[in-house]
Amino acid sequence: MTFEDNLIKGIDHNQERLSPLMKEAHERAKSLFSDYQIQESDFVDTYGQETIGRDLSRISSAEKSFGEPDSLKQVSEVLEGIILKEGEMSEWFGPGVETMKTSRFDDYFNGTDLILEIVEDTEDTTATNLALGVDVTFTTSGSLGEKIDRIMGEIEEGKSGTIKYFKSDRLGFEGRMIRVPHIVIGLEKGNVERLAQLWVNGNKKDMAEHPAQRVILEEIKLALESFSEYAESIRQEEIALAYKKALAVVNIIIEGKEVIDFGDLANDRVFNLIRAQMLNIKDMADKRMRYRPKGRLY
Repeated sequence: MTFEDNLIKGIDHNQERLSPLMKEAHERAKSLFSDYQIQESDFVDTYGQETIGRDLSRISSAEKSFGEPDSLKQVSEVLEGIILKEGEMSEWFGPGVETMKTSRFDDYFNGTDLILEIVEDTEDTTATNLALGVDVTFTTSGSLGEKIDRIMGEIEEGKSGTIKYFKSDRLGFEGRMIRVPHIVIGLEKGNVERLAQLWVNGNKKDMAEHPAQRVILEEIKLALESFSEYAESIRQEEIALAYKKALAVVNIIIEGKEVIDFGDLANDRVFNLIRAQMLNIKDMADKRMRYRPKGRLY
């Protein structure tokens, strides 16, 4: 049994009903989604009513196919809600970061749950914005591997990180974003529940200092490093550059968070599985680079 198998075996995949606390946290998250979610109907001037109507019809079909979210999906949505709120209120990702819930279309068809719009503030350049497409997970019953495989497939096809419905007041942009760095982050169920308790109880100081932000930033960093190296190894240079640019900004944010310790979340099994899989991708990319014939595409 591999290291990854041992991690997966230990993670709770129980589909039991949500506790009263998690039900309250889920209701709070759903309420946030209505405020933070990008709406397809706001893009009529960009795409036209016919395209919007066609996309809404596809969304309706997808929702019928998936049915009501089970308890696993609801826990994931709680984590999304916490990241949306605390990303801004507690500056989990540094000052000036805007968090957005993707449109239903981009959730279903482009596999992205959240967008982090990060303002890069350096002395020698003007401020720029980096949109990170974030896919949130808290379980590994095959879904984590599928999400990572999807991102690698996007990179291989040269179309990594497409967000059809994107709007940024700071960028003055509305429409389709391409080559948005796409990553996966997550925590295991028990840690999401403990985090949700602090969130529901309104413990602002504890939320502002919570090690979850440090773990998530480390997951973002590992993903950006790994996917940039993988893109470079298969000669997808523009995608590699997008990941590297985001990584440079995230490294600066992490420097400001080093006073926050990982604490018990250093042992979070989803975090450690993400780390193990990202290191595997880096190793694969390194081997490709070392044995790649110069001047040839594979």
